[in-house]
Formats: sequence, C-alpha cells, structure tokens
Amino acid sequence: MPHPKEPSPWGHPRPTRLARGFVARLWGVTLVFNLVLFGLTVGALQASRMRFEQGTIVASESLLRSLAQNTAYALNGQDPLEPERVLAQQLRLLPELQGFLGKHGYFAVFDAGLRQIVRHPPSSRALEESSASFESPELQAMVVEGRMAGTFFTPVGTRQRWTHRMGVGAHERLFLVRRLEGSTFYLALGLSAQDYLHDWRLERDKALGLILLFLLASLVVSVLIHRAWRSQAAALRALRFEKELNQTIVRSAPLAIYTRDTQGRVTAWNPAAEKLFGWTEAQVLGRFLPSVPLATEYQDEDKTLRGRVLAGESIPDLEVQRQKATGELFDLSASLTPLRDDDGAISGFLTIAADVTARKRAERQVEFLAYRDVLTGLPNRSLLQDRFAQSIARAERHHYKVALLFLDLDHFKTINDSLGHATGDALLKEVARRLSECMREIDTISRQGGDEFLVVLSDLEGTEMISPVLVKIRERLQQPFLFDGHELSISSSIGVALYPDDGRDFETLLKKADTALYRAKDAGRNQARFFDEQMNAEAVDHLHLKNGLHRALSRGELELHYQPQFDLRTGCVVGVEALLRWRHPEEGLISPARFVPVAEDSGLIVPIGEWVIRQACAQAVAWRQAGLPPLLMAVNLSAVQFRRGEVQSVVAQALRDSGLAPELLELELTESILLHNTEQVLASVDQIKQLGVKLSIDDFGTGYSSLAYLKRFAVDKLKIDQSFVRDLAHDPDDAAIVRAIIQMAAGLGLRTIAEGVEDAEVLAALRRLGCDEAQGYHLARPLPAAEFAELVARLAATPYDLDAMSQA
Repeated sequence: MPHPKEPSPWGHPRPTRLARGFVARLWGVTLVFNLVLFGLTVGALQASRMRFEQGTIVASESLLRSLAQNTAYALNGQDPLEPERVLAQQLRLLPELQGFLGKHGYFAVFDAGLRQIVRHPPSSRALEESSASFESPELQAMVVEGRMAGTFFTPVGTRQRWTHRMGVGAHERLFLVRRLEGSTFYLALGLSAQDYLHDWRLERDKALGLILLFLLASLVVSVLIHRAWRSQAAALRALRFEKELNQTIVRSAPLAIYTRDTQGRVTAWNPAAEKLFGWTEAQVLGRFLPSVPLATEYQDEDKTLRGRVLAGESIPDLEVQRQKATGELFDLSASLTPLRDDDGAISGFLTIAADVTARKRAERQVEFLAYRDVLTGLPNRSLLQDRFAQSIARAERHHYKVALLFLDLDHFKTINDSLGHATGDALLKEVARRLSECMREIDTISRQGGDEFLVVLSDLEGTEMISPVLVKIRERLQQPFLFDGHELSISSSIGVALYPDDGRDFETLLKKADTALYRAKDAGRNQARFFDEQMNAEAVDHLHLKNGLHRALSRGELELHYQPQFDLRTGCVVGVEALLRWRHPEEGLISPARFVPVAEDSGLIVPIGEWVIRQACAQAVAWRQAGLPPLLMAVNLSAVQFRRGEVQSVVAQALRDSGLAPELLELELTESILLHNTEQVLASVDQIKQLGVKLSIDDFGTGYSSLAYLKRFAVDKLKIDQSFVRDLAHDPDDAAIVRAIIQMAAGLGLRTIAEGVEDAEVLAALRRLGCDEAQGYHLARPLPAAEFAELVARLAATPYDLDAMSQA
C-alpha cells in the first residue's frame, strides 16, 4: 500500500530546483576539469622543457669536452705565443659546430682574467651581448675556485632571465664552461634558448592550441547545455503547471475519476469517487475495488470489461450496475481508457464514472409513459401494436390465428358521474387486474382510454379457443366490486375480429372489432359479437352516410315532409309533424330510419335539429299567411340534441325569427331524455315550457317508463308508439296497453295521439278506446310542404268521414 507521503498520482515532483542544481554542478565540474587539464598540460610542458634542456646540456657537455680536448692538443703543438690564432683556426675546423650553435649560439675562449680571446662565429654585437657572461658571479666563482667545468643560465646584459619556464626570453642562454687542460684558457659554449628550445616551443604551441580549442568547445557545450537547461526548465514549468492544473481539475471534478493497475488494484481515487462509492482514498488505494456485486453475472461482466480495456480498447459510455459501500445497487455510467507507461506498455486503466440512477429512473418512467397506461400500468396502443406484430409473425410461421378483442364497460359513465372519478379510476384498475387474471402470458391487454380495452389473444389453434376466454371475462367482471362501502356490478360489451379471417393488419382488425362492439351494444350490451361481412357492409354504409351528412346541410340536400295529425272525433287536421328527409344527389330520397342514427352517433343531429326547428317554425308561419287554419307544429328532439345543444335558446330564437306563436309549437321528447340527468333535464324543460311551447312524450311505453316524470314534467300529450298500435285490432296485449295509456292520460289531463295507423281496423279500435288524435298512412302520408297545404285546404272544406274510414 502506498505511503501517505508519496507523490500524488495525479502529478509529478517539482523538477526545477533539481535541474538548476544539476546545471550548476555541471558548470563547476567543467571549470574544475578545465583547470586540472590546464595544470596537467603546464606540468607536462614544464617536464618536457626540462627534458629538452637536460638533453641539450648533455649533448653540449659532450661536444664541449671533445672540443676542449682537441683545442688543448692543438695548443700543445703550436707556438704558445700565438694562442688566439691557434684557437680561432681550431674552432673553424670543427664542422659540427655550425649546426649545433644555431642562429644565436657561439663558442668563445677566455683566460683566467675573464678576458675573451676568441669567439665563433665572430660578431661585434654578439661579443657585446656576451660580454656580460664573463661578469657573471657563477663564472667568476668557478674561475676563482679553479673548477674544470661548469653550467649555468644567464641572460645577456642587465635583464634578468624569465623565470616563468613556460616562456622563452629573447636573450636567455645556456652557458657551459670548461678549462683547457694544461693551460689557463677556458672554453665557453653559449646556446640561445630560442635555438635549443625551438622544437619544444612547437609542441608547447600545439598543446596550448589544443587547450584553447578544448576550452572554447567546453564553453560552447556549456552554453548549449545552459540553453537546453533553460528550455527544459521552461518545459518543466509548463509541465508542472499542466500537472497541477490536471490535479486540480481531477480533485475538483464532479465525476468520479480513479485508476487501477493491470491486476485491478486501485492506484488513484479522487474525492468525487469517495462521494460516489462511499469508500475513502485510504480504504481503497492498493486494494481491489469492491464495487462489483458478488453475483456471477456481474463478476463475469467486470472480468470481460477489464480484459477488453487491458487489450488496448477504449470503452466509452458504458452503463453497468455497481454497489456502494452500503451495499446499495445503483446505475453507473463509465468510460474506460487504458494507461500506458513510458515504453508504451499498458500499465493499467482510467475510469471516469457518474451516478445515472436518477436518469435511468427517469428514462424508465418516460419509457413507461410512452408504452404504458398511466392509470392501470397496462400497455398502451403503441406497445400493443408491437406485441400484435410479434403475434402475427408467429401466426404466419405456425399457421395460428390471432384474435383482437375490443372491450367496453357498460354504463361506466353513470358510475363515474355518480360516484366520482376517484371511484371510476379505482374501478378501472380493478378491471385491468381481473382482465389480466383471465389471460395467458402470451396475451396482451391494453387500455385505450376511458373505459375501452383491447386484448390480443395470440397463438390460437382455432376459433373455439376464444369463447372460453369471453365467458371467463364476463364472469370475472360481473363479480361485485367493493369501493368505499359501495358494492358495484359492471358488465362489458365485446367485439371480436380474427386474423387472418377478417384482416391482416392491426388497423383493419381494430376497425372490424369496433364494428362488432357496436353491434354488441345494439344487442343490449353485456354481449360479445364476432365480426361478419354484414357488419362490414353496415359499417361501410355508416361511414358513407356520415361523410354525406357533413355536406348535406350546407348543400341543401335536407328537406322536411309533413304528416297531418287528425282529431279522431271531428276528422279535422289539428296538427302536423315535421319529418326529416334526405334527398341524396345519387341515391335519391334516404329514409330517416337509415341516416338519423348515424347523425345521432356522429353528433351531426345537433346542427341538423336546429335547422329542423327553424325550418318548421318558418313553414308554419308561411302556411298561416297562405290562409291555412292554425295548426300545431310537432318537431322531434333527439336525446343527443337535448344533451349537447342549448335547445331552449334555439327554440326561442326560431320563434322570434319566424314570428310563430309559441302555443303552436310542440316539441316531442323521448323517455330516455327525461330519465337521465333528471335535475338538469327538469331545469331545461321548465325553461322550454316558460317559452309557451307544448311538450309531448314520443314513443311512450317503449322505454323505462316511470309515472313519476309525468308528474314532475309539465307534458301536454302522450304519443303511443306504433309498436303497440300496429297490431292493436288483433293482439289483446297491445289493446290492453293502449287502453291503459289512454285512460292514464285522461286521468292526468293529457291528450293522446297514436302513430302508425295503417288500416281501418286500427282506426276503429283507437276511436273505441277514446284516443284523441291519430296519424298514419291510412289517414295521410308525409307530404312536401306544397302538397300538404293543398291537402289541408281540401280537408278544411270537406273533412274526413272517420266512420266511413273506420269501416273500409
């Protein structure tokens, strides 16, 4: 484990002071080396000079000894009175003296009185220069002491000899003296240092030149080293700043940054890593990071990732699950990069990591919202289509069938409105749970919104596998639901479409399942219906009519026909019912039984109904202005029109625009209008009644009849439905119902009118039962406005003979 005082792994130690000391020591070593080299060179040159001088002395002594012997012998054989001539002749006869003396050397003979007798080569200047030699204390001491030979250095004249042995003075001389045997004469040899040290001077100059060259080279190298050091120092300062900056960034980074060696041991750990994982730097440095869960799949995954990055691969944006010091699992986003040493070999890897648990949770939530219903958690339509596509693919491979079920909860709106949306939502959740219990794992349930659900039944070997599922759904949903003390029962209507029988794509099957659902609702709800081609034809016709109705009103294709209503006591026309007709440009006159349900289903009945009221009121005024007697104009109101439109304001506006007296307008309401949202309907009916118009109950006896609403709502007339009237003469039950309605109305002070009078027997029966009014094909068909006016004008003059018509 690293020592706490070791350098930080994020930087390097400061090198400037070490580099500065190294350069200073290098300069010192170079200077000392140059001084030592100079000293050694001087010593070598000094020794070399001494060798040269010693050699010269030895050679000179030998030459001087030989010359002294020859000269002494010559003197002994000649006239002693002429020694100068003898000596001069003897010196000239020695040829070796010419090369030995050099340019500045000479031989001389002097006597005991230090007087020079002869010199070779002769030169007055030389003699003058050499005269000082005989005044030398060393020479005088030698003569006085009677020594035979002597050697000494002396300068010529009064200048002193150059004591620095590295140089050669211009007058420095080597002086050797030897006395001639058997005489008082001395033989002297004087050599100039310029001659006998000539070769030494050449060596000295070469050596000094080499030293100078080396010093210059050392200087140049030192300058280059200094410059390199300065450049290196600048680079090191930049590197140090960069390392300190990197260290600051790493230490202050919000991301966890840590390194590991090739074995997986942690080698660096920043504060963000401590905060992320929960382990301190001291706890993990030099140890294996215990963040990988112990499960085999996590360990294998980590081993694989480490192998990849140690093989040289960089792994960016890796998302894995890891654990903190507390053992808590979290989502980690990491980037792994291999680290290399100076030789390029991988020495470990760097990890930069962040906790993305919140983001992953948000992504999962977004994904859930994108593919799931928020309330129930069931798949939404997008996910259902994906599952459906998978089911279709399997069905094609294995020749299976796939069923698409469209399920709608019956009367869910009533529960939602009466008990509140919270109860409605709780009911939907429970329905979703119960539906899930009825399905296999390969099936898919989806909530489409509101109280609609889609179910995909996959891998069906035959259609017989569907019915048990439908039975199970019906039984499961019919079991009571308990919510806040309320026990609720609910049923469902289901439409079924099959792949590939009814279609090969989702949209086609969905449309056909919806069509089948529509038929199940028409059949009384709590039913299941399989799609067939008849439904498809009806659905196509429904769509065709719906699209046509959007244009019919603006193109003036709608018109009103009018059916007269007769007083069964007088036979006079006392009222008229406005009946809507659609004159299609291609199909001609379309029955209202065919297009009115489409208009109600699409909501187009609201603008159409408003047009009918305005048109009927205007037509009634037009007839009155044409001289017809005042007639009560009856107009049907749809339940959809009553719920969605503002009927009272529409009626009031139509009365104002047309000028029709309110008491001449009768609005026919169905029982279904009066039985739903009673308080709201009561308020609306009261407002309509305040306008002065009359109200009648249309198709009385066919709905959920309640005598209570007859008391609460101020209606004026009951209209007996033609289903009771049609077989009145032959069916005792119908006769009993009609009789009861007429008697009840009479007891309540209400008038009665029968519709659908098709023959004389029915007319006679109605008259016997005391019905007030009647209308039907036996009396008069619905007619266009002009034909209706002609009929009324004719009947005003000659009313119907109802007795005769009742016997026909």
